[in-house]
Order: sequence, then structure tokens, then C-alpha cells
Amino acid sequence: MKLLASLIIIFFATSIASPLFAQVYAQTAKEVKVSIPKGTASPGCEVKKACYKPYETKAKVGSKVTWKNDDTSTHTVTSGKKATPDKQFDSGIIMPGKSYSNTFKKAGTFDYFCMAHPWMTGKVVISK
Repeated sequence: MKLLASLIIIFFATSIASPLFAQVYAQTAKEVKVSIPKGTASPGCEVKKACYKPYETKAKVGSKVTWKNDDTSTHTVTSGKKATPDKQFDSGIIMPGKSYSNTFKKAGTFDYFCMAHPWMTGKVVISK
């Protein structure tokens, strides 16, 4: 009976601790990855905010965000809103299968889009 009670306690403790650990890890990770999914070169992904996955990325100051082009078309990751660059960061052309990284050195919300496909938008939220 004691063994069963111990197993139940361990089960509940790990089921609570695992999600908490995952949240803390996500907030303190030094590298966060974003995918540019296949098919985003055609309009439609913006309806579900699925042109970059995840649409909104959260990280801490000093973290590196890496976007990987998993599509068959070229894309960019250009900071700004409504297809207007604000010169915070710009990947230039990212070829299929290639990546671009940016290290965020200050807190803030950074909107971005694809210059070639302006319906593609995303957001990076950097906290202290």
C-alpha cells in the first residue's frame, strides 16, 4: 500500500513539475526557433496567424531567435509593420532550407514580415 501511495505522489509531482519546468525553460532559453512553414508563399496563412510558427515568440534579452525557411520559396524576416521596414533587423533573402538568426539586446515588442510576401507577419516579444 505504501508503494502505491508513493507512486501516486511521484506521478502527481512530475505531472505538475514538468509543465512548470517547460515554461521556465522557454523563458530563459538562449535560442528560440521559428519555422517559416511550407506553403506560406501563397496567401491564406495569415488567417490563422500561421505564416511563421509560432506567430508570437517570447524570449529574454540576450536571446537568439533563429528563423528556418521550411518552405520551397524564398522569404525574408524584416522588422516593421504593414510592409514598412523599421530597420531593427533584416534577414535579406532566406533560401529554402536556410536560416537567419538575430540576437535581441533590448526588451520590447518587435513586429516583422516577409518583404516578398507581406501578408506573412510575426512578432517577437523580448523581456528583461
